[in-house]
Amino acid sequence: MILEIIFIVLLIGVWLSVREMPVILGPAVSSGVIRSVYIPVVLLLSILPALFLTDGIVLNIRTSFPIQDPFTILIITLSASVAMWAFSLFTKWSSFLYALAGSVLAYSVHSDSVDIASTYMWQSVVSWLAAPILCGALTVALFYGVKFLTDNSGVHLITLNRILRVLYVLSLALVIFSFSINNGSMIVAFTGPVSNLIRINVSGFVLGGEVLVWILFVILCLALYFKPVKERAASLSMKLFDINTETSVVIMFAVSFVLLIFSSDTLCSFIGLAATPVSPVHLSLAAIIGIGWIHKNVGMDKMEVTKSSISIIALPAFSFLITHMMLRIITINDSARSFDVTTFAIASVLFLLLAVIIYFYISRNRSSEKEKLKRAEDRNQFNEMQKAIVDMEIKVIQNENANLHKRLEIKRKDLINNALWIGQQRDFLEDLYSDIHELRTLDDITNIKEGIFSIEKKIMDKKAFSHEMNELYSQVEVLHKDYSVILHERFPDLTEQEKRLATLLRLGFSTKELASIMSITPKSVEVCRYRLRKKLNLKRDENLIQFIKSL
Repeated sequence: MILEIIFIVLLIGVWLSVREMPVILGPAVSSGVIRSVYIPVVLLLSILPALFLTDGIVLNIRTSFPIQDPFTILIITLSASVAMWAFSLFTKWSSFLYALAGSVLAYSVHSDSVDIASTYMWQSVVSWLAAPILCGALTVALFYGVKFLTDNSGVHLITLNRILRVLYVLSLALVIFSFSINNGSMIVAFTGPVSNLIRINVSGFVLGGEVLVWILFVILCLALYFKPVKERAASLSMKLFDINTETSVVIMFAVSFVLLIFSSDTLCSFIGLAATPVSPVHLSLAAIIGIGWIHKNVGMDKMEVTKSSISIIALPAFSFLITHMMLRIITINDSARSFDVTTFAIASVLFLLLAVIIYFYISRNRSSEKEKLKRAEDRNQFNEMQKAIVDMEIKVIQNENANLHKRLEIKRKDLINNALWIGQQRDFLEDLYSDIHELRTLDDITNIKEGIFSIEKKIMDKKAFSHEMNELYSQVEVLHKDYSVILHERFPDLTEQEKRLATLLRLGFSTKELASIMSITPKSVEVCRYRLRKKLNLKRDENLIQFIKSL
């Protein structure tokens, strides 16, 4: 019994990992935002908690398909696997879900003791058809929504890139999480009748059968990721059109939302359906077609799209035939299992013929497939080079911004130094005035002449004061050109003196320094500040300097 459960988990888990998971990981691998070595960590953290949200689908499957015998479930999954293997040679965009549905339907026809709920079966079929349509429409809506926000947000390109990277990681985790809930529930549902009998006590902590089955599924997903899953995800991403980070986020979010909708009985009941597994392969295909429609380029071979669409009907039918044949060969009763030798011989011959046909088909297409993979690898290298170039451009922009900031700081310090120098000049003139005033008290002509000569010499040394003052304001105008324009546009009633005061306040001068620069007393500076506040329409609790710096 335990071996049968292990084989069931392996069969379903392998096909979900190798067939379904690479498709939902394709956009992530294509964009190249996150390194592939980190994806297993996201897989582990996303799949483990999904077990506790699988109750809706699990209950529906167990109620609608009351198959209790583990050997029967093994035959069903084995038949579905054979059908899936044969059908995958003709199209890569097929889903194991449809093969499993055809096998279950074949067993219900073959067995008189199992009565499958026809209502749930039809609800599932409607869901399989409606889910891709919903996903395509949702992808288009999300793409235009994201485009509108990015175009009108005014966020800097570097900041926007960081936001998209965070959304990328969240969408990747969400799509794996929703996939685990929706498709992973099949493993829990089909192993439920016997897995509930298994219990393992680990240091007083009891692990039930469902938990153990789920852990086995997680281990299988991680083990397969490092070879077939990773390679197939890369191969699929290469065959698609160029997908950037923004498009990858949109596709993964759209697929996630649809998977979560069809995992909830509450949400499905609003449209008269029930929670059921849906194909992430066809959801991703619909999302890609939606993006292609936006760009006026589907980006996929139309024949491949047609074959994938046909597989929704053809694969369950093919799986139905194989399962019916297997059940004819193996007769399952409550007391014994017997083999029909004649039917087995006929089936063996047919299977060998099918194997020969498939072998020649594979041989014929192997060379073309290698050529396609080579072109895909070249394209992937080109995308990596483009990503490296973009990263280099971002670094160049960051370095340029840093250099501009340094240059701006140097200019600001130069202005401050010039202003302080002008203050010193003002102090000099005040001292000079004191010297002249002292001359008026002298009576000796010789002393007066000496004093006048000394003053003339000082004046000749410092006569450039007016020129330096004008040079200061000219430099301020050049450095803060945008600020001066904004100040003039928003407050046209300001005088030149008030504009200069606002500019000097923006540079961070104190009241004492402003008094020295503007040749007025500190009290006059306070009066000028008060008048400036009134013209700027500032409230009493608003800070003048902070307001000026915010312009």
